[in-house]
Formats: sequence, structure tokens, C-alpha cells
Amino acid sequence: MSPENERYFPNHKIEPEIGLAEYNFACARVGSTDESITWATNITALISTAATFAALKTSEYKVELATAGTNEETLRLIVLCSILLFSFLSIVHLSYLHKSRIFASRKVIVLRRMLGVSYGENNLVLPNWRIEGADNPFAIKIFPGFFSYQSFPVHMVLLSALTSTFLLGPSAMIVVAAETSLPQLEGFRPIYFGFIWYLLGLSFFKWQLREVDENILLWLSLLIARLLNVEITTGLNTSIYGIKLDIAEAKRLHSDFACIDKVAVFLEDGEFFEHSGINWKGVGRAIYARMKKKFAGGGSSITQQFVRSNFIVRLSPTVRRKIVEMLLAKWIESVWSKRQILDGYLVTARYDRSVYGFHRAFRHFFSDSPKLIEPWEAFILVERLGNVRGQFRGKRVRELLRRAISSALISMDDVEKILKYYNSMLDRHFELPLDHPTPIEVLASLKQPQSEL
Repeated sequence: MSPENERYFPNHKIEPEIGLAEYNFACARVGSTDESITWATNITALISTAATFAALKTSEYKVELATAGTNEETLRLIVLCSILLFSFLSIVHLSYLHKSRIFASRKVIVLRRMLGVSYGENNLVLPNWRIEGADNPFAIKIFPGFFSYQSFPVHMVLLSALTSTFLLGPSAMIVVAAETSLPQLEGFRPIYFGFIWYLLGLSFFKWQLREVDENILLWLSLLIARLLNVEITTGLNTSIYGIKLDIAEAKRLHSDFACIDKVAVFLEDGEFFEHSGINWKGVGRAIYARMKKKFAGGGSSITQQFVRSNFIVRLSPTVRRKIVEMLLAKWIESVWSKRQILDGYLVTARYDRSVYGFHRAFRHFFSDSPKLIEPWEAFILVERLGNVRGQFRGKRVRELLRRAISSALISMDDVEKILKYYNSMLDRHFELPLDHPTPIEVLASLKQPQSEL
């Protein structure tokens, strides 16, 4: 199948009637959610104002009883706790409504693309970062930003809680200290707790509006990358979306993952299914081999290679990039399964100039459909992962073949097919460096008796 027959959206086709019905439903959902958000914003503003007023009046309230002091403080503590609880529940509700709207908006974009409607680059009237003109569903960000108008009601309820803490906090502290037999902390100001609650509320709002693949490890990686001046690809979620579409496309073409998976893990990262993102054994072997001036890979795990090629813009400076690469590897291992990472690596890695993904590389090298890949073909594809300069590096190929033969990954018949293919393609796909043996010389050396290898 030729590359132009590839498709790049989920499910790849949809019945027009069903698609239109789903599209209308999604649009109606966006409209209804907008109304719900408007009502929630208005009600939140009203209740927050009322709560602040109640806190002010309660702070001035005097109970005309013999035990007036204790009753006053207890009442104020109850009111303060109620306001704090209201602020928490309001953030939960508002974040839920906002997520519902974003998911419905993204569904509109996906359905529109599946029905064949695209506004392309013409974004003068229909901005491509809004639902009206977007082609990419992740152009609609799930987190609007702390200073956007969508976050206004969250600031309202948190400001109400902050003000209430300032007004009612001193009395609340007296009750807490008495009930817990703890002395009142000298110098402590309840307003400090109010500011802490404010920051926690904003953080909780951000956490509720994280993407599926976002977590603390990703945020830490992005922070370290910024501090180390390592550039991360913009639109990280768009990149992830593209990778998942590539995996779906390869599977739609019935590409043979099984054989190339096995060869890739053996040659690139033998401990892939054992480590959690960083192959420390591989790193050690690479360092030792370089000290001995022998052939070895770079020591990077498949996970590291995956995040490097998809999420890091520039490969230099090496040391700082490696630190960020390791952090991102830990992150992707925490949100994706090993199967997803391996599939994503194989369908996005570069195999030759402007050739990405093994299903495209197979057509490029073998002019055939990737529905059935034999071991010798898988070996050639995986060997290209570490050699994308269009060269036949005979010394490297010989060492890889020896490892594969000793582990019974491939047979001598496969070796002959591999090296004959390389030899036949020297003028078309590969160049021969001056200091490397030819494919025929490599084959002759591998056919020597085992004792001479």
C-alpha cells in the first residue's frame, strides 16, 4: 500500500448519518455545558459574596450567654469550616463542568475531520486554536490558565475562603487549641492558612484539569528542562495524539508488529521489559565497551530513545539533554504500558532520510506491504535505527549478526539473505565507508568455523 493511502484520523471512516447525529449531539452538549458553566459562575459569585458577608457578620456577633466566649468561637469555627468546604466542592464542580465542555469540543473537531471537513491553514476568520476552526482536537486546551476568564469563579471562591480565614481564623484557633490541648501558637496568623488554602485550591484545580498522560513526573521534567535550558517540543499532548494515531494507522494496515518487536528488544534494549525507563546495565556495558574501544550502542533504553526522538527538540548539549531524557523516560513509563511504548517507538523512529515508522520503512526498503515481516527483514529495519546516515557499517553489522546468531534469533540462511540484500542495495540505499568491510566480506567472516570467530 502506498503512503498516500494512509489515513490519519480515528476509525478512518464513518457513516454520514451517524456522523451528523453524533456531531449535532456533541454541539448540543457544548451549548448545554456553556449554559451550566454560566449558571455555576453566577451562583458561585453570589454564594461567595454571601459567605464573605456571613463571615464578616459572624466575626462581630456576640452571644449573650454565661459561656459566651466559648459559644462565639465555636460558631465561628463552624462557619469557617462550612465556607472552606463550599470552596472545595465548588472547585470540584467547576472543574467537572469545564472538562465536560472541553471533551465535547474535542469530539466536535474529531467528528468534523472524520466527515471530511477541514479549514486547513485559513485561520484569519476561523482561528485554528478555537473549536470553530481547529483541525487538531488538542488545540482546545483542557487547562485554561490561572488568569483566564474560565478560572474567574475559582478565584472568587478562594478569595471568599481567604477573607473568611482572616475574619474567623483567630476564634477558630482558640477552639482548636482548647480541644486538642495544644497551646496557641504565638506569632501565627490565620491569614497564612488562608494563603495556603488559596494555593492548594489553585493546585487542585490544575490537577483536576490535567490531561490523561499528565502527572507530577511530567511537570517536574518540564521544570527541570526549563532550568537546564533543554527545549521540549511545543504541544506535547498533540505529539502524543499523533503517536497514538500512528500506532492505530500501522495496526489498520495490519502491520506485523510481532517479529520486529522481538528483534528490536533483542538488539536495542534486551532488558526493556525489566527496567522502569532507564537500562542501567546497558549504560554500564556501553561505558565499559567504549573504554575498551569496542562496538557498543549508546546505552540508551528504548524508552529513552522514544522520548528523545518525540519530545526533545535538540540533541545538544548532551549531558543536560540526557538528564531531561531520563526524567521523561520515567514519566512515560508511569503513564504508558511497555507495549504502548514499544509500539510508539517502532512507528515513530527514523529508519532512513525522511522515513519514519517501520510500516513505512518496510515499503521504502522492500517495496511491499508490512503485513508479514520475516526475521531477516526485521533485522535490517532495526539495524537502520542505529544507522540512519545511509551507510553500510560492516563492523557494526557483523557484531550485531554474531549476537543474533548466538542467541538463535536468526539463522545462517537469514544472515545470507540480510547480507545479499545489503550488497544488492549498496548503490540504491546504502553507501560503503572506506574503513568497513563489504557485505560479502562480512558474510565470509561469519561463515568461518565457530572456533575462529
